[in-house]
Amino acid sequence: MVGTTTDTAAIAPLAHERRRTVLRRLREYGMPMTLADLADEVVGSENDEPVPELSGEEVTRVAARLHHVDLPKLAEAGFLTYDLQTNVVRLSERGETFDYETIPMAMP
Repeated sequence: MVGTTTDTAAIAPLAHERRRTVLRRLREYGMPMTLADLADEVVGSENDEPVPELSGEEVTRVAARLHHVDLPKLAEAGFLTYDLQTNVVRLSERGETFDYETIPMAMP
């Protein structure tokens, strides 16, 4: 039920722009992505730069944050699956259909 504590906890991860970017990129590509490719896409999106011009250090930092924080939160909320052995990220049915753009953003 919308508005319940459980529902609020499930959608709370979507209040952060980087996590929305992850879902956008996975939807745009329409197929699973590796952590490395997803980190490239996220950094490129956040910096409005093409992938070849990105700093390797920044991509590594974002990949670590995705791996340890963002992807587990999205997976726990049921928006994607993240295979820790292969580092492959896949949208779940919920991630493909949920209208996350209507969720308010977190305050910085």
